[in-house]
Amino acid sequence: MRRVLIGLLCALSVACSDDEGSGPEPIQIPGTYALETINGQQLPYELLNFLNGAYVLSQVSGSMTLNPNMTFREESRVRESFVDAVLGPVSTDTTVVFTGTYEAQDSALLLTATQDAVVYFGFVSGNRLTLSYEVGDSLFTFVYRRN
Repeated sequence: MRRVLIGLLCALSVACSDDEGSGPEPIQIPGTYALETINGQQLPYELLNFLNGAYVLSQVSGSMTLNPNMTFREESRVRESFVDAVLGPVSTDTTVVFTGTYEAQDSALLLTATQDAVVYFGFVSGNRLTLSYEVGDSLFTFVYRRN
Protein backbone atom coordinates (compact mmCIF):
# COMPACT_ATOMS: atom_id res chain seq x y z
CA MET A 1 0.00 0.00 0.00
CA ARG A 2 2.81 2.40 0.88
CA ARG A 3 4.57 1.84 -2.44
CA VAL A 4 1.33 2.50 -4.32
CA LEU A 5 0.79 5.73 -2.34
CA ILE A 6 4.37 6.85 -2.98
CA GLY A 7 3.95 6.07 -6.69
CA LEU A 8 0.76 8.11 -6.85
CA LEU A 9 2.41 11.02 -5.06
CA CYS A 10 5.36 10.89 -7.46
CA ALA A 11 3.02 11.04 -10.44
CA LEU A 12 1.13 13.94 -8.87
CA SER A 13 4.28 15.90 -8.08
CA VAL A 14 5.60 15.42 -11.62
CA ALA A 15 2.26 16.47 -13.12
CA CYS A 16 2.15 19.60 -10.95
CA SER A 17 5.75 20.70 -11.43
CA ASP A 18 6.77 23.68 -13.53
CA ASP A 19 8.60 22.72 -16.73
CA GLU A 20 11.00 25.42 -17.83
CA GLY A 21 12.88 23.22 -20.27
CA SER A 22 16.14 23.43 -18.33
CA GLY A 23 15.94 19.85 -17.10
CA PRO A 24 15.05 18.62 -13.67
CA GLU A 25 16.70 20.19 -10.66
CA PRO A 26 18.00 17.79 -8.03
CA ILE A 27 15.44 17.30 -5.27
CA GLN A 28 16.73 18.46 -1.90
CA ILE A 29 14.61 16.78 0.77
CA PRO A 30 16.66 17.06 4.00
CA GLY A 31 16.36 20.38 5.80
CA THR A 32 14.31 22.34 8.31
CA TYR A 33 10.95 23.67 7.21
CA ALA A 34 8.74 26.26 8.99
CA LEU A 35 4.99 25.68 9.07
CA GLU A 36 3.06 28.29 7.04
CA THR A 37 -0.50 27.02 6.67
CA ILE A 38 -2.85 24.25 7.76
CA ASN A 39 -5.68 23.39 5.36
CA GLY A 40 -4.89 26.59 3.44
CA GLN A 41 -5.31 28.87 6.46
CA GLN A 42 -2.64 30.98 8.12
CA LEU A 43 -1.55 30.29 11.70
CA PRO A 44 -2.79 30.20 14.38
CA TYR A 45 -5.07 27.41 13.20
CA GLU A 46 -7.98 26.30 15.37
CA LEU A 47 -7.73 22.52 15.75
CA LEU A 48 -10.57 22.08 18.27
CA ASN A 49 -13.34 24.32 19.57
CA PHE A 50 -15.72 23.00 22.23
CA LEU A 51 -18.79 24.67 23.62
CA ASN A 52 -18.58 27.87 21.58
CA GLY A 53 -15.04 28.76 22.63
CA ALA A 54 -15.14 27.45 26.20
CA TYR A 55 -12.15 25.29 25.20
CA VAL A 56 -10.02 25.99 22.12
CA LEU A 57 -6.87 24.20 20.95
CA SER A 58 -4.90 26.07 18.28
CA GLN A 59 -1.63 25.41 16.51
CA VAL A 60 0.44 28.59 16.77
CA SER A 61 3.61 27.53 14.95
CA GLY A 62 5.59 24.49 13.90
CA SER A 63 8.62 23.13 12.15
CA MET A 64 9.62 19.90 10.45
CA THR A 65 13.21 18.74 10.20
CA LEU A 66 13.94 15.98 7.69
CA ASN A 67 17.39 14.52 8.35
CA PRO A 68 19.69 12.88 5.77
CA ASN A 69 19.54 9.60 7.77
CA MET A 70 15.78 9.31 6.93
CA THR A 71 14.56 10.42 10.37
CA PHE A 72 12.38 13.43 11.16
CA ARG A 73 11.51 15.70 14.06
CA GLU A 74 8.30 17.71 14.09
CA GLU A 75 7.82 20.47 16.68
CA SER A 76 4.40 22.04 17.10
CA ARG A 77 3.59 24.91 19.42
CA VAL A 78 -0.04 24.61 20.48
CA ARG A 79 -2.16 26.91 22.61
CA GLU A 80 -4.92 25.74 24.93
CA SER A 81 -7.44 28.45 25.77
CA PHE A 82 -10.33 27.96 28.14
CA VAL A 83 -12.52 29.83 30.55
CA ASP A 84 -11.86 29.10 34.23
CA ALA A 85 -14.77 29.83 36.57
CA VAL A 86 -12.48 31.67 39.00
CA LEU A 87 -9.61 33.00 36.86
CA GLY A 88 -11.55 33.82 33.70
CA PRO A 89 -9.81 33.29 30.32
CA VAL A 90 -6.64 31.17 30.55
CA SER A 91 -4.14 30.36 27.78
CA THR A 92 -1.23 27.93 27.96
CA ASP A 93 1.36 27.31 25.23
CA THR A 94 2.99 23.89 24.93
CA THR A 95 5.51 22.46 22.50
CA VAL A 96 4.67 18.97 21.23
CA VAL A 97 7.43 16.93 19.57
CA PHE A 98 7.00 13.95 17.28
CA THR A 99 9.87 11.94 15.83
CA GLY A 100 10.04 9.08 13.40
CA THR A 101 11.34 7.88 10.08
CA TYR A 102 10.53 8.67 6.48
CA GLU A 103 10.74 7.04 3.09
CA ALA A 104 11.36 9.06 -0.06
CA GLN A 105 11.00 8.26 -3.70
CA ASP A 106 11.87 11.19 -5.92
CA SER A 107 9.91 14.06 -4.31
CA ALA A 108 7.24 11.86 -2.65
CA LEU A 109 7.42 11.22 1.09
CA LEU A 110 5.87 8.86 3.58
CA LEU A 111 6.56 9.69 7.25
CA THR A 112 5.75 7.40 10.19
CA ALA A 113 5.77 8.84 13.71
CA THR A 114 7.38 6.63 16.34
CA GLN A 115 5.05 7.62 19.20
CA ASP A 116 1.67 6.79 17.71
CA ALA A 117 2.37 5.39 14.22
CA VAL A 118 0.60 8.35 12.56
CA VAL A 119 1.45 8.27 8.86
CA TYR A 120 1.95 11.49 6.92
CA PHE A 121 2.13 11.50 3.13
CA GLY A 122 3.26 14.32 0.90
CA PHE A 123 5.93 15.73 -1.34
CA VAL A 124 8.71 18.31 -1.64
CA SER A 125 8.61 20.85 -4.44
CA GLY A 126 11.40 23.43 -4.45
CA ASN A 127 11.49 24.92 -0.94
CA ARG A 128 7.96 23.77 -0.12
CA LEU A 129 7.03 20.66 1.87
CA THR A 130 3.39 19.57 1.80
CA LEU A 131 2.27 16.86 4.23
CA SER A 132 -1.18 15.43 4.89
CA TYR A 133 -2.64 12.95 7.33
CA GLU A 134 -6.08 11.65 8.22
CA VAL A 135 -7.74 11.78 11.61
CA GLY A 136 -11.11 10.08 11.62
CA ASP A 137 -13.05 11.61 8.74
CA SER A 138 -10.81 14.70 8.53
CA LEU A 139 -7.81 15.29 6.30
CA PHE A 140 -5.24 17.84 7.50
CA THR A 141 -2.76 19.35 5.05
CA PHE A 142 0.30 21.18 6.35
CA VAL A 143 2.42 23.39 4.09
CA TYR A 144 5.96 24.21 5.22
CA ARG A 145 8.67 26.40 3.69
CA ARG A 146 12.37 25.52 3.93
CA ASN A 147 14.28 27.89 6.21
